[in-house]
Amino acid sequence: MEIPSYLFVMSFLDETFTVPPPFNLLPNCASTIKNTFRRIKRCYCCLFSRKRSDENNVTSHRDEISMDSIGDPFPDNQTGPSHYNRVDERTYRRVTSTLVERYIAERTSHERKLEGDITLADMRNLKNDVIGLRYNLFKEVWCINEKLQTGHTESDHINTEMTTVQMCSTLWLRIRKTFTTLKPVYGSG
Repeated sequence: MEIPSYLFVMSFLDETFTVPPPFNLLPNCASTIKNTFRRIKRCYCCLFSRKRSDENNVTSHRDEISMDSIGDPFPDNQTGPSHYNRVDERTYRRVTSTLVERYIAERTSHERKLEGDITLADMRNLKNDVIGLRYNLFKEVWCINEKLQTGHTESDHINTEMTTVQMCSTLWLRIRKTFTTLKPVYGSG
């Protein structure tokens, strides 16, 4: 009895076993190693790119910050804004290009709206109207289907009553026919 329970417990201690999301509070070994190597690679790439920029006598953003701000709270350690130089430049470029695209799209849509052309807002409104129409049609079809189902059950009930009435009427006709064919017998006497 002890061996199967031991094997059962050991199956949970397998190195490749991952716990489902509510219980995976501690990271597994593989993800920790991968994340560590990624961080080392990022640091190495940042240092290599900084050395290359220093060799080319290009003033970096870090130099500008240290020259311009005399009372910098983060002088030369890597916790200040200069540590995120490369990431900030990429993010800044991406955000500004997105903002420019939004501005141009909004400006052209506003100009087209003044001219009477179709805009993105008109397309969105049309899409929402189509979605609303589809929902209303689905609701109507659902109601019609339910009414048909209730009508079908009622017609089945009426059909059973009709067969009962038909059987009663045929029975009544037979009884009437037998009474009409009988001749009255009057008492002799």
